[in-house]
Amino acid sequence: MEAAVLSPDRQHLAVCSEVRTLLGFRVRQAGFVYSIRDRSIVGRIAQGRRASKEWLEAGS
Repeated sequence: MEAAVLSPDRQHLAVCSEVRTLLGFRVRQAGFVYSIRDRSIVGRIAQGRRASKEWLEAGS
């Protein structure tokens, strides 16, 4: 896990993590919202990469 930010209601975490390929040469980011109370991910996991001023979805 690279970073996590607690929501104002203290019930959810916004999480960002690195995902590396098999040999570790390519790095992508994965982000998701985690429910502390339910101990589960809310919604889907977004994968992509950071560009200079934007987010590019995986496969873009």
